[in-house]
Amino acid sequence: MTFRRGGCHSRADAAEGRGLSVDRRKGQMLVWMCLLLVVSAGSSVSSEERTSDAVAAAKGMSRGVDSLIAEIRKREFTLQKRGLELEQREKAVMKLEAVVEARVAELEVVREEIERRITSWTNLENDRIVQLSKVYSAMPPNKAANLVGKIELDLSVAIVRKMKKKQSAALLAAMRTEKALTISNRLLDPLNPATDEK
Repeated sequence: MTFRRGGCHSRADAAEGRGLSVDRRKGQMLVWMCLLLVVSAGSSVSSEERTSDAVAAAKGMSRGVDSLIAEIRKREFTLQKRGLELEQREKAVMKLEAVVEARVAELEVVREEIERRITSWTNLENDRIVQLSKVYSAMPPNKAANLVGKIELDLSVAIVRKMKKKQSAALLAAMRTEKALTISNRLLDPLNPATDEK
């Protein structure tokens, strides 16, 4: 117990201020000790009057201490309840994080597989275009121009792009003027939508 201005204080008071539970008996003992100190401090009242006043004051203070203890216990229970709720939420969040991480890992595997397939298809398509350009290069320019003029624009542009310069020039010269012009424009500016076939 320590003495400070404004009355006596104990470690129990300090514990109460921090929200810790205080034993009821310690609180009552504290009240009695404070009252005895006040009484023995030198009042000019008789000892019987002092004792009866101290008993009355102790009963009133005991009720106050009891209500404080009850309030502290109530707050302690509320804090424990909140702590349990937070633990449950934290566990749920951790489970969700694990699910999300597993899903991200699955999606990463799928992405890698898609990229691998796209690369494979692109390589395969390039090989086919090279093979077609060799076939059309081996044909007479008039027959090759007739066939290349009938296929889809992007494929015909890709085939002409893979041919040697002399062979592609002979092919374009043998084509219809409109088709040869469209292929030439697309070769120069592949991303321009104005070069699309009408």
